[in-house]
Amino acid sequence: MMAKVGRPMLHCSMCGLDFEQTDSVCADSCPLGVACGHVRCPSCSFEFPAPGRASRWLGRIFGKTNGNGNGHAATLAGSVSATLDRLPSGARCRLQRLACASSGRRNTLTVFGMVPGTEIMLLQRHPSYVVRVGETELGLDEEIAREIYVEPL
Repeated sequence: MMAKVGRPMLHCSMCGLDFEQTDSVCADSCPLGVACGHVRCPSCSFEFPAPGRASRWLGRIFGKTNGNGNGHAATLAGSVSATLDRLPSGARCRLQRLACASSGRRNTLTVFGMVPGTEIMLLQRHPSYVVRVGETELGLDEEIAREIYVEPL
């Protein structure tokens, strides 16, 4: 997707979509309008702060081209990726992205701390997948484990 002059491309760190800020659902429906300061991904509805002009400028200088100014998604994109269901019990990993078919499921996992860059430990695989995210332990079905892309540590 090619950006028009003056309209920076943004990168959703949750689902990986690159989009223009004007394509954001939030741009038309937010009652605060321009004063809001957040951008909503049109694919997964994940909200994140809109990058400032300075962060975009620094990103271009230092080669971080993910659009949100922090370079984190660009760093994770080049690493080895696997789904959570492929890892052995006891494995430590870092969450790369959630590929959930349902935005509701993605939002629920996000509430429990499952955001890109978070360290996860797979405690068990059977009868269900149990992961530790910070101080929280979550039980997940195999279907959900197949939608979580991680980088083994």
